[in-house]
Amino acid sequence: MTDRHVNARRQRAARIAIQAQEEGEAVHTQAFAPRMTGGVGFEIALGFAKMGYRATRKGWNGQNMYIYVVTPTDPELLPYLMMKTTMGTYVPWLASQTDLLGHDWMVMDAQGAEIMEDYPTIPYTPGTGAGPLGNQ
Repeated sequence: MTDRHVNARRQRAARIAIQAQEEGEAVHTQAFAPRMTGGVGFEIALGFAKMGYRATRKGWNGQNMYIYVVTPTDPELLPYLMMKTTMGTYVPWLASQTDLLGHDWMVMDAQGAEIMEDYPTIPYTPGTGAGPLGNQ
């Protein structure tokens, strides 16, 4: 992968964070993963899911599991998260606390290819509030 592609992916992730912030959503440094985890926080993964991408966690035990946003056509129904299970079935999904706070989220396209191989990082040590924004 060329530096140009890496920089484009970093810029795309940063645009999502900026857009979330402009829309009044909280964006914390924890949303960007430390290099050791090789992923992003749930906030970033959810932002991509809202744009039609799939999100998965490295920490999930099953292969081919992912979540995505379903937007019903019926105006009385609200959007929700759906999960594809290891058995190939689908179930509405609610995030656990570990899912919300995990930094091992990966974003995939419709074919299951990871769209970012080099995730952006901001200095942060989990549990210390040692990132640029502290404990927020």
